[in-house]
Amino acid sequence: MSALRSIGDRTAVRRAVVAPATAAHLPVSATPELEIVAAPHDDWPRQAAELRREEGAVFADLFAIPAPGGTLLTALFALPERHGWLALRDLVGHGATYPSLTEVVPAATWYEREVAETAAIVARGHIGLRELGLLDADGALGRLTLAPAPEGVVDYPLGPVRSGIVESGHYTIRTVGEEIVDLHLQLGYKHRGVERLLASVAPALAPRVAERLSGTDAVAHALAAVQALEALTGTTISPRAALLRSLFAELERLHNHVGFQADLCQATGLSVAQAQFEILRERLLRLNARLVGHRYLFGAVTLGGVADDLDVPELDDARETVGSVRHALVETGRLAAASASHMDRLSTAGQVSPADAIDLALTGPVARASGLDLDARRDHPYAGYASTAVRVPVLDQGDAAARMQLRLDEALVSADLAIEWADALAREPEPVEPQTRPGAARPSAVGLGWAEGARGTEIHWLETRADGSIARHRVRSASFACWQAFARCVPGSNILTDFPIIEQSFGLSFAGHDR
Repeated sequence: MSALRSIGDRTAVRRAVVAPATAAHLPVSATPELEIVAAPHDDWPRQAAELRREEGAVFADLFAIPAPGGTLLTALFALPERHGWLALRDLVGHGATYPSLTEVVPAATWYEREVAETAAIVARGHIGLRELGLLDADGALGRLTLAPAPEGVVDYPLGPVRSGIVESGHYTIRTVGEEIVDLHLQLGYKHRGVERLLASVAPALAPRVAERLSGTDAVAHALAAVQALEALTGTTISPRAALLRSLFAELERLHNHVGFQADLCQATGLSVAQAQFEILRERLLRLNARLVGHRYLFGAVTLGGVADDLDVPELDDARETVGSVRHALVETGRLAAASASHMDRLSTAGQVSPADAIDLALTGPVARASGLDLDARRDHPYAGYASTAVRVPVLDQGDAAARMQLRLDEALVSADLAIEWADALAREPEPVEPQTRPGAARPSAVGLGWAEGARGTEIHWLETRADGSIARHRVRSASFACWQAFARCVPGSNILTDFPIIEQSFGLSFAGHDR
């Protein structure tokens, strides 16, 4: 039996979704690809298991929203085969609990911890339910104190303040000799209340806030945020603006993936290759500045379109610069991969098996390097990707070497897309209005936006009150989805000197997780 039929009649579900909301836990879906199903939370584990087994559903998010009489709990699943999304929703009363999804969906572990910390709703049956961030019992900033290490075990504290430009995060690495036997990861130092700020600013300012959530993912977060807002307001954009958005997204992916190679070479001591990759990244960042006035593409994506069109000389500049960088990247990547010392350090480090990648619902390059053939550009097409075939490289070794190679392959795909779109836009130099004026947000509605960033799928869920104001702006970042895999793959089969290599090979953002 189909999991959707086991939840309820599909036609009835669609009627409920599009009808005026009569209950707070079943709003109107303003995003056509999203189905919202009111389902008793006690039955969620069974429904989640059926969705995974019969619909190929991928767990995407779990979050809570305060509501009269309790808290609204929402579990979001991606349905790649249908190019759609499905959300289970129910009201959990004050003082009540809900059954943990972790037995069926191990990825829900951190999400349930976050719900317990921020909404004081406990998941029954969750093993190891403890604070995820830095809030102590009094609501003040603090850090979880570990029990003393047993005799013969050494604790190495690392962070939150570190050298260079590394973001703030704290590790406690436990070793016996050189072997890492345990790792405690303490995040939350970069928490800025971005979700609350996003819910309070004027819609036109939302992309400006979203792109600062994690600066190197500026376009991805701005794009996900505006697409959710555009669904809520019924705003449409021109095909040219959609293609420009995707061009900016690929330029962002390209400079991230090239910078990733430089960071990984630094971790293994391959300094000449590091310098070569950094030169290539600098060329891409300078191109971004010439095109939109910002090295990290801040301000390029706006509500209703893009800030400015690109003229033919600018598009020629983009095509020529990206083409030149692509040519150099092939050779530099080949030389790095031919370095025995570099590849020996990467091989088997931080291995994530395909089974673990599925259980932890990983996203982005970390997932695809462990055998998961998932990419929102292809599976949930948006912007210019709706009319473009995207090649998705996939490897299954799951170690640092696979993550290196996968990002090299993806960088070449991004370069090819950027060149193709620059050519297409230059051939049809029609003006683009900087913004289509958005209408008012629909009341009691949900808009879902997503974008495949350099680290994976960024998801923004927007929900309005009866007066049309924003009640909740939820962000599920790709880094949040992948950090728990990092915490699990380090202990057990790696030594202390592997740690910086594994960290760089994941390439995650502390700020993206903390929000």
